[in-house]
Amino acid sequence: MKSEKHVISNLLHFLLLAIPIILAFSCSKDDDGTNDPVPIPIGNAFAFVDLNHQWIYDVTVSQQGISRNAVDTFAVTEKMNDTVFKVEENLDWIDKSGTISYWMKNENQFAECGTPGGDYPLIYLKSDSKVGDMFYYIIAGDTTITHRIVSLDKTVSTPLNTFKCAEIEQLMPGDANYKRTIYINKTYGLVRFDLTWKPYGTTMTQVTQLKKVNF
Repeated sequence: MKSEKHVISNLLHFLLLAIPIILAFSCSKDDDGTNDPVPIPIGNAFAFVDLNHQWIYDVTVSQQGISRNAVDTFAVTEKMNDTVFKVEENLDWIDKSGTISYWMKNENQFAECGTPGGDYPLIYLKSDSKVGDMFYYIIAGDTTITHRIVSLDKTVSTPLNTFKCAEIEQLMPGDANYKRTIYINKTYGLVRFDLTWKPYGTTMTQVTQLKKVNF
């Protein structure tokens, strides 16, 4: 069985898509043109999590007046069981960097898991979520990540489209300088992330916006 430290490390590797050293890399932006995805019916809660679905994002990271752009791709590549799916991420900086994570969805909730078996779920959103709801990721009695529902009808614009989203605030109780806002549309999934962090004395911001889906 994986150690608790290893599980936390894997989860945070997905959650933190960029670190300041990335700013030294020279990046290029993908220009794939426009895309008109077919909507998934809203009644099928969290149906965006399914085999062979893919999301492509524009990423902008800024620190100390310097900005760099990249392309990030998420793809559901394997169904582990009835509710858990393997997701592969490729962040296109100077070299391709691959990350594996596991998403869980059922009719009641969408979450990320620490293992392929569905252990240690970090809930993003429930089908009956209300503003103010809070979800905690806890290992060995310690709260490591908190999600709070800020809004359920936030209007968010991205290069792909304008969406009505659930707005989720992600905090790390042990790091007052970290704040990440996640926007989820029940049809298209994760459409935008806004990160503000001050890991080494200077503030870093990262904006990740959906520009294309393949499903």
